[in-house]
Amino acid sequence: SIVQVYDPDDSVGAAAAESLRNILSTRLRTVTLDELNARTLDGEPVSLIAWVDGDGLETLVRRLPGNADLRQTFLSGSMLGRSIADVDPRLRDSVVLVSSREFDGHTRRLLMRSTGWFRAKRIYSAEHEEIQANAYFALKMTGSALVTIRGFFSREYLLESIEHMVDNAIYTSVYPHMSLAPDQRFVAKGTKVARFAGDGTDRLVPIDDWLIPDRP
Repeated sequence: SIVQVYDPDDSVGAAAAESLRNILSTRLRTVTLDELNARTLDGEPVSLIAWVDGDGLETLVRRLPGNADLRQTFLSGSMLGRSIADVDPRLRDSVVLVSSREFDGHTRRLLMRSTGWFRAKRIYSAEHEEIQANAYFALKMTGSALVTIRGFFSREYLLESIEHMVDNAIYTSVYPHMSLAPDQRFVAKGTKVARFAGDGTDRLVPIDDWLIPDRP
């Protein structure tokens, strides 16, 4: 069976759970963290989808029945952020981590350019690294596109120039791959899928390096 769990006080997780419920319909059982117990899982093999952040993950582990038969535990890398390293050892063998962003530990190379610029300006913030990196990327692409169009201030020309800049960008912020095109206005449309290496470390090994799911 497929069970998804979320924290109703977390708007991001609640929205994700509602979206998946609309897609999978009757194939999916949805419960809140407070409702998660042995009766919810029925003692049968379960694929668990957990829309939780770091604090929610701790609650999940506390409430998870000891005899739970977890075949797969899907976690959102975007929601967990740097809490990935804190995933409980009892879950690690079943964890499948999904994220549109590069996983922590692999972002240094991607963010070298923006981090260097922010440090030089003495405004770098490790706490807001992703926000700064995305802002740097957006302004860099827009600024370069404005230079390209010179004095021809056409909306369509500007957008086409931004598409070209993004498709050829060396700097991709926290996302491993980026692209834009007409009717494709989400700059990172794919996901990385990984699991823990199982060697006692926090090392992640890819299941799929970049997967672009079909739209429902």
